[in-house]
Amino acid sequence: KWVFFVALQTKPTERPVVVVENFLMPSQFRKALVYCLFDVYEVPLVLMLPTPVASLTLTGANTGIVIDIGEQETRVMPVFENHMVYDAFVYQRLGVADALEVMTQRIISRRSKLVQSLEESSFCDTTGLLEQLKDISDDGVDQTWLKDLAFRLAAVYSKKEADAKRSEDSSPPAQDDNDAKEGDEPTPTPSQGNAWPLLQSIVEASPLLHDIVRSGFEVLIQGNCEGHSVVSLVLDCLCRCPIDLRATLAQNVILTGGGAATANLAFRVQDEIDEIMQTLYEAEEAITNDSDEEEPAAEAKDDADDVPF
Repeated sequence: KWVFFVALQTKPTERPVVVVENFLMPSQFRKALVYCLFDVYEVPLVLMLPTPVASLTLTGANTGIVIDIGEQETRVMPVFENHMVYDAFVYQRLGVADALEVMTQRIISRRSKLVQSLEESSFCDTTGLLEQLKDISDDGVDQTWLKDLAFRLAAVYSKKEADAKRSEDSSPPAQDDNDAKEGDEPTPTPSQGNAWPLLQSIVEASPLLHDIVRSGFEVLIQGNCEGHSVVSLVLDCLCRCPIDLRATLAQNVILTGGGAATANLAFRVQDEIDEIMQTLYEAEEAITNDSDEEEPAAEAKDDADDVPF
């Protein structure tokens, strides 16, 4: 009633209705909603549109993989020509909450360095960031403040930065005794364009804080404690799809939900998928070449066995 008579200020009998619904919605609720729209408000037309199909439609495509990253879980649904492939639907408890948990642990362990970096810089603290960092205890971090910080600075490393960070972690860099003391950590440099312009001063004042936020959201790519990541879910989804649809679906991957606002996430997911698909293609090609080389050798052996002695 509020939508028709207050928000739109129109008659229901003159307005077709499109309902963008959760595809896991119980059928009883859907039937009750359709009954209310047709019999009570007498609307002329009702279209029930699932969220993955609606997301693809907004991009101008009708085929692809829709990744819905929420606070607690991630859902992956393939859509082929506006039809959802229900047999390939996958979901796991992986979301923004996992990133916030990693951020909490790292902020608590490095809060002294964060406070020191902000105090030594010429940062104009108009957001109360410095006071919030000083008030942090070992018991935890204010979740409201943490979510606001994550919403403004959410980002992941680019593929090149992630590969460089992995190589640094696997081989500890040599430090000069005159330039660095034992236990000191190298100061990370912020990526350009990963933060809102209003908060670019925070990134410049404390690159360590920006690095903590990005490393927290890396859990979406690297995986949580159970080994699940957005990339692994997409690959699992592709393996469940018919083999003749996999290449077409993998070419169009879109992100929705609150986690989709993470800077660089869409490009990083696509790069990771492309790299894995290329590796699988090269491995399959190598196996095919090996089998082709073994066949002539087997035929030559059979011919040699037929020669009488």
